[in-house]
Amino acid sequence: MKQLTALDISSNRIGDGGAMLIGGLKNLITLQIYENHLGPNGAKSISELKQLTILDISHNRIRDEGVKSISEKMDQLTNLDISFVGISEKGLVPLVEMKNLKILAFYDCQLSTKQAETISKMKQITELDISYNLTNNEILKSIGEMKQLIKLYLVKNGITSHQVEIISQLKQLTVLNISENEIRNEGVVYISGLKQLTELDISNNGIGYEGVLSICKMTQLTKLSIYNNPIPEEALRILDGMKQFRQLVTGISASYYLSSIVSIR
Repeated sequence: MKQLTALDISSNRIGDGGAMLIGGLKNLITLQIYENHLGPNGAKSISELKQLTILDISHNRIRDEGVKSISEKMDQLTNLDISFVGISEKGLVPLVEMKNLKILAFYDCQLSTKQAETISKMKQITELDISYNLTNNEILKSIGEMKQLIKLYLVKNGITSHQVEIISQLKQLTVLNISENEIRNEGVVYISGLKQLTELDISNNGIGYEGVLSICKMTQLTKLSIYNNPIPEEALRILDGMKQFRQLVTGISASYYLSSIVSIR
């Protein structure tokens, strides 16, 4: 197995002992090892993989010590998922120095204002997932400072229509998933100003006819998910008539009937 370059061993119970064995696979480039009962020592063993560029070590209790081992020994990483790993307010600080890191996932972690401030200092990050964290104005303002972001995932973050204005300052965004929030029609108006956006998910956001009219202004969109919104049939027909979409996912959740329509063009 020494020749392996990719390994997914997620959702097992290998523990720190198993991580030590994985640390011997020196040719690994991609490793998914989430939910494996790893602690700080397990993260230290994984940090010996010097060829690794993609690492998902989420849902392990590696804590601050484990994140520090990864940041100090794995500066080659470009993609890192450390969601739900039990770190403190200061636990993210070492990641600021990981200059090759482009993609960071930190979802469902009770993201704090200080942690958001730390993330905002990671000017190398172009793709960020902080879904399933309740985000207040201060957290969103920190994320709004990351003008280099191209892809942003904010699923179920409790975001309101007025808070979308902060996100709309990220003019370089090409992909935005802001589903399962409360942005409503007013929030879509702000999003419609993102002229680089090509992929948008605004499902389950209380969006109606006026929101669809705002979407019509986004002629650069090629993928749109807007299911589970109270959109009338006439508005859905407008969307279906927009030939720009390569992928359109809609759902009728008003008083008519429930359905799911997937149209791939």
